[in-house]
Amino acid sequence: MIEKGTGLASGIRDFFRDLNISNVSTGLIPPFLMSLGLFAVTIEVISSTGISPEQVQAWVIAIHVVGPIIGIILSLYYKNPIAGAYSIPGMFVAVGAFEFYNINQVFGAALIAGILVLILGLTGWIKRAVSYIPMPILMAMVAGVLFKWGMGIVDAFNDNHLLIVIGLLGYVFFRRVFPKIPAVLGTFIFGAVAAGFMKMYQPIGAFNFSPTTPLFCMPEFSLGAFFSVSIPLAILVIGAENMQAIAILKGLGFKPPINAMTIISGIGGVVASLFGGHNGNIAGPLTAVAASEEGGPVEKRYVSAVFCNVVLILFGTFAAVVMSLLDLLPAPLISLVIGLVMLSIISGALETAFATKKFRVGTFFSLIIAISGVSIFQIGAPFWAVVIGCIMSFFVEPGDFQVNKEVESL
Repeated sequence: MIEKGTGLASGIRDFFRDLNISNVSTGLIPPFLMSLGLFAVTIEVISSTGISPEQVQAWVIAIHVVGPIIGIILSLYYKNPIAGAYSIPGMFVAVGAFEFYNINQVFGAALIAGILVLILGLTGWIKRAVSYIPMPILMAMVAGVLFKWGMGIVDAFNDNHLLIVIGLLGYVFFRRVFPKIPAVLGTFIFGAVAAGFMKMYQPIGAFNFSPTTPLFCMPEFSLGAFFSVSIPLAILVIGAENMQAIAILKGLGFKPPINAMTIISGIGGVVASLFGGHNGNIAGPLTAVAASEEGGPVEKRYVSAVFCNVVLILFGTFAAVVMSLLDLLPAPLISLVIGLVMLSIISGALETAFATKKFRVGTFFSLIIAISGVSIFQIGAPFWAVVIGCIMSFFVEPGDFQVNKEVESL
């Protein structure tokens, strides 16, 4: 039922041996910038519920600690680059429910969502379902979902031409002169120095290093909240977040532990809800960063994921410091670094998606739906991209379907 891995002891023992500049920098810089960019949105959205500042802080630490902890466990146990975080669409589902339910009912529904995910993982149904999804459709979804991060480079260029050009020069310079070092490190160094000369850094006050305090949240259960929160949240965790990570890892040649990823995401959802968070699960975009070629040798990229998860834990633990940093780093530089990290993942996903003439119609629909970011019934684009892509292929190109035996052997 639960896939066998190399074991935690092996992962911990080999972790320090496998450290290198590529997997350390990939696990620290891009995740830091990605998380920094999303942190303000997360705080603002959660605060809109009207709950107390203490409850906002508890929510923040729950979602930034539980998911990364399960990511560290999976990364070390399976030596796969797996990052944990929280569902951003799921956060909007939970926040929207505050209009009709109190905080205890919302997180009671989140707890039920975690139990649903856990049950589906224990039955092995998710692993079997994935075996029926054509790889081109799956990888088109991945490319589409990550496309917005790549497009961030264009938006950043519109905001500050000179800074982006200098950052790109750093990328080219490191790629040509230091091929064994991630080129995005050159982008960050060149861009950070240029931003200093351009006086783009804003003065900030004293840092508050007081750690965020977790709170226990007593769950209450409501039938309405079950349908409004539990079911959509469970679908998002399985159909969007975990599905992205699984597809990314498969596309890069890893053997993702599908059952284990589902089971531990369910456990993460249960634990996070008890401490005032909506869930803790596998993160698609952050897994893409950790698994990218910027992380160096394939067998050592799990190290990137461990550092990536640690970054998120620090974000949640020292939320006040992070809020100060939000005013420090130039937004265009953040967008440029993230977009360049996604380059290899997006191009690789597109190459896999359109490498064969099979499932062309379904692959196309999967790609454009994922790019659109459309949400139907409060369920995000990744889920609908795969579902509608498969439906279109089933009716338009039914002869292309066959069970993916490779997944069944994982």
